[in-house]
Amino acid sequence: MTFAAIDLPLVFAFYARKDTLTPALVGVLGVVVYLILALSLIRPLGMIGLILANSAQLTIHALTMLALLQRRMGGLGGHGITALALKTLFASLVMGGITYLALSGLQRVLDVRTLVGKFIIVSGAGGLGLATYLGMMVLLRVEEARLVREMIWRKVRPSG
Repeated sequence: MTFAAIDLPLVFAFYARKDTLTPALVGVLGVVVYLILALSLIRPLGMIGLILANSAQLTIHALTMLALLQRRMGGLGGHGITALALKTLFASLVMGGITYLALSGLQRVLDVRTLVGKFIIVSGAGGLGLATYLGMMVLLRVEEARLVREMIWRKVRPSG
């Protein structure tokens, strides 16, 4: 999630400089990484292999775009990107661990062969993962999370 979150703004940075070729070429690199890893990991890991391949694709894409931006513009120094990336990486790792534990626990006590069982397992583990990530954003005092919360609150709060 961390690299997915920083990748799109990096692409937009190149677009703003009227350079659409670089993100496209880096995208091809990302697809090659995905295909190699997906084809290598699908058999031993199944769906988890595809998820890992996609994560690697996003990571390679974002890191390559960041390196190219650093080379061309001197990077993004002074904007707090490194601190934000480290906070979201940490929050993602905690979320992943909690989600995995919840998924494992729910699979032990629920029937994974029924639709209801599958629904409870996925929604329970996913919901706990989402709550964990959001909680970590608050605990880590991620400014962007506060801004999003305030923006949503302004939309749903009755005006008066």
